[in-house]
Amino acid sequence: MPAVRVLATILRISQLAFSAAAVGLTSSYLYGHECTLGGSHINFIYVEIVTALGLVFSLLLLIPAPSSILELGLDFALFILLLTAFGLITTYIGPLDCGSIWDWCCITGNTICQTLKADIIFCFLAAIFFLVSGLFGIWRSLKRKLEGLEAATSYF
Repeated sequence: MPAVRVLATILRISQLAFSAAAVGLTSSYLYGHECTLGGSHINFIYVEIVTALGLVFSLLLLIPAPSSILELGLDFALFILLLTAFGLITTYIGPLDCGSIWDWCCITGNTICQTLKADIIFCFLAAIFFLVSGLFGIWRSLKRKLEGLEAATSYF
């Protein structure tokens, strides 16, 4: 059982790190481009809220507690919300002529394209880790139920 807890903790810490990076990048972009965004700032506010929710819930779910259906629901809901944020940033970056969104070789600069591509990466990775955490929680729940059935039906 300790290996399962270690894996669950690693997943939560990864969610926390990727969500924090996405919050930071989105905040930086909003702060630096607040006058030039025009009508498209609502998408970035959505991304900011969703990534902040991912940050808060991954931090709260690091607290050891029995697994519940609420935890699984949060994992899958945040997966969907973060994929939506990924799509919003991807849609915004399309007309900027930044190249492919999957070309992540040069994201360490300070241009709009590099910042937004890094934001895309961290939103995508946070979403994937929330999905993996949800699937891991389902596997853990099914395993516990099967162990309970085996214990109830064994006579020796």
